Amino acid sequence: MVKAILMAATIFPTISTITMAIGTKLRNGNSMTKYSNQLRCDDIPQSPALLLDRPVIKLHSPISTKENELEHQVQKIRGLMKRKASDYVEMEELVMIDAVQRLGLEDYFEEEIIFVLERLYAKFYSLQDVDHGLNYHELALSFRLLRHQGYYLTADIFEKLKDKDGKLKEEVGKDLKSLLSIFECCQLETVEEDEEEICGEVKDIIGQLLETSMNTIEEEQKARLIDNTLRNPCHKNVARLSASPFLQDFSFSLEFLHDFSNLKDPWIYEVQELARIDFDIARMNYRTELHQISKWGKELNLEDMNFARIEPLKWCMWSLGVFPGPNMSQHRLELAKAVSFIYIIDDIFDSHDSYHQLHQFTQAIHRWEYGDVEQLPKSMKVCFKALQDTTHDFSSKIKRKFGWDPQPYLQKLWAEQLRCYLVEAKWRFTKYSPSPEEYLNNAIITSGTHVVLAHAFFLLGHGINNNSLHDFINLPSIVSSTATILRLWNDTGIHTDKTPDGSDHSYIDYYMKEEKTRSSKSARHHINGVISEAWNCLNREYMSSDCVFSRDFKLACLNLARMVPIMYNNHQRCHLHFLLMKNK
Repeated sequence: MVKAILMAATIFPTISTITMAIGTKLRNGNSMTKYSNQLRCDDIPQSPALLLDRPVIKLHSPISTKENELEHQVQKIRGLMKRKASDYVEMEELVMIDAVQRLGLEDYFEEEIIFVLERLYAKFYSLQDVDHGLNYHELALSFRLLRHQGYYLTADIFEKLKDKDGKLKEEVGKDLKSLLSIFECCQLETVEEDEEEICGEVKDIIGQLLETSMNTIEEEQKARLIDNTLRNPCHKNVARLSASPFLQDFSFSLEFLHDFSNLKDPWIYEVQELARIDFDIARMNYRTELHQISKWGKELNLEDMNFARIEPLKWCMWSLGVFPGPNMSQHRLELAKAVSFIYIIDDIFDSHDSYHQLHQFTQAIHRWEYGDVEQLPKSMKVCFKALQDTTHDFSSKIKRKFGWDPQPYLQKLWAEQLRCYLVEAKWRFTKYSPSPEEYLNNAIITSGTHVVLAHAFFLLGHGINNNSLHDFINLPSIVSSTATILRLWNDTGIHTDKTPDGSDHSYIDYYMKEEKTRSSKSARHHINGVISEAWNCLNREYMSSDCVFSRDFKLACLNLARMVPIMYNNHQRCHLHFLLMKNK
């Protein structure tokens, strides 16, 4: 992977040294690689001005004053960004993009961001082998911003970080700013050819250097910034839900990360103010959504299942992660309902001692006949009725909006979900111990990822056709890699070294049995490697122009994977509780 980051280094001196003429190559239709700019492959209008639909801010409570403040603030910043736009893509333009993305505000500035990155992308493929004036930080920042937006750049540029002996150059290791920036861009590695080996090596070395640096750093803000980068790199985080640490040290972070000393520039204050207004409005809307989902659950009598996890807060947290945008309230509400059934049905299979009843329940879902559950326990009848009604209501809405009826596909996916739950139940009843591979192949389905992302796919409505539906039903790589990340994070969290019977039915458990080891440490190390591989696969699919799915759907998959560490990290989950729960 280093080979590609430093190829761009050879072709990328400093941000402000390229002439305006370079931008014309992109407009003339340069073909790049099979991973050409993903924005060209999806549903973004390609007008000369790159005009995009703006977020429609619809609020659920009487907060028109805040709404007006928000729109006013957005327009002010758009004006500032346009005035700063230059033919050369100045470093300050990239700093502004980085700032609004770290604060989760990029939805408001899609047009302005694309306008800058289109020209930046042209530079990377217009410059020839120039090996002077190299700025590692600017290079890494550019690489990350472009890949984050869905542009593919080869990772050869990372070779420039090494000396002739293949070791990290001394000047790189001494520059904290460059180390942080390179560590961030290493998170976007893919499974292409030698990229994993090159990038993984660089990421490990730089991660160790950053951890070591914290032992000698006395400034609290600097140490906090480095620690947060190591724990929550930008690419693997839902910025809109975890922007507080960056906002807390906003001015310092800009100065430290980018050597940006012009802290009196008006845009800095304006972006901070927008983030505060946006957070206040979002919190009010999210709380309204939580109330609506709680009410929905009561109307369907879900609370009658006292053994199940009836946790509207958790359902809403997942949907908030997948669809964090300011104009996606209805998407979140519908997705939270799908998430609720993943938890409830999982609890039904965990709490019932009759395999025969579980088998009957599974068959009923497969046939989609309510009459088949008449003789089953009340919990199964309540669940099935609620699932049928909710799926029918969801399907009717999608058909009215997009002309496609998703119900036949959703029924198949729910049937497959329960079939895999039943497999796990059979293993438990027969005390069968599967291999780690056999377990994981089944567990990525029981994670619920496939069903949840199917609802997300239909809610977005982009690219719904026979080809995409066929691919989706057959568990495409972008979904399976997301499911792998979720399942293994979950299993790592539930495993303990002192379970009563020595077995917790997790991947770690089955891996330790197959490897005949008592060391959960080595098992966790192995799992981290599998999770890393899944992330690399997800990154590749996100940037691939061969993928049949829209960029919005690929972003939803990415957001679900990003949400996983937040849901399994008590500190970050507490932040979401604060965001969603009402003040007492």
